[in-house]
Amino acid sequence: MKQILKRLSTASNTDALSTHAVSRKRGERNPVQRLLLPSLLAALLVGLTPGGALLAQQAPTPVPLDIPPGPVSRFPTRFDVVDAPEQFDQVLMIIDFPSGAWTPPHAPGGSLYMTVIEGEISTRNMESSGQADTYPSGSTFTASPGEYLELGNVGAANARIIATVLLPKGAPLTSQRSASGSDAAGPADGSGGQDAVAPASHPTTVHQSSVEVERPTGAFELVHLLLDLDSGVRTPPHIHGGQELVIVTTGAVTLQRHGEAQVFAAGESWVNTSGVVHAVGNDGRDFAQLVVTFLLPAGRPLTTVA
Repeated sequence: MKQILKRLSTASNTDALSTHAVSRKRGERNPVQRLLLPSLLAALLVGLTPGGALLAQQAPTPVPLDIPPGPVSRFPTRFDVVDAPEQFDQVLMIIDFPSGAWTPPHAPGGSLYMTVIEGEISTRNMESSGQADTYPSGSTFTASPGEYLELGNVGAANARIIATVLLPKGAPLTSQRSASGSDAAGPADGSGGQDAVAPASHPTTVHQSSVEVERPTGAFELVHLLLDLDSGVRTPPHIHGGQELVIVTTGAVTLQRHGEAQVFAAGESWVNTSGVVHAVGNDGRDFAQLVVTFLLPAGRPLTTVA
């Protein structure tokens, strides 16, 4: 059977950044064993993929995730990526699940990588008689096209995830299963069709950004990271070993690069290509937060202070 499936709060465990434990339910490396609009909800509706299915080629031993000094880093997680398309859109989403919120059964158009950063997320695999799994804060799971899944929050508190999908050019973001059992592109609202009964509560994509990508040469990793910046906190000038896609989720930050300074507010995003010297700081009075995803060629350091 097919195996499927653009800132937030606590100090990082720096010792964990150099440790590459194996996720308890999937095979991706995870050092921290800790869709806005319903239009993107269906990107989550996918089946779980055992991490072993992602290991089509042997990658070099990964180097520790050296986080930019200054901000407090949380939930640094990493995934091996193989068999990526030659060209794809890297789509980053921050998704909230209120208590009781569930998605209808959908499947994604590309490989999906998820990190739970608040609460717990439950899944129901529609291809395995509704088999359920639960992922607490800090857990990771993956999804790939083909098998249908529901994601939800059965807890009393809000749940939130970071989700990155590597969407092949021209592929639909999601698909749904029609009443006849055939696959079709999902509706914009993710509702499952005009005649479908809307659930009482929907997950919400609160932030989303994307960038076109040409596949890195050789094996590479996808990295998730959450950075908290109190007022006055900034990084030194630094570079990354791979492409960086950033969304400001709370407050505002100042990005310095190419001799210029730009201010980005909550909901805005930017991209840094590998080797671009830059620095980020919180020059305001309020707390700021960033969610970041990297495409990191295997063996390269995540961060090098310039």
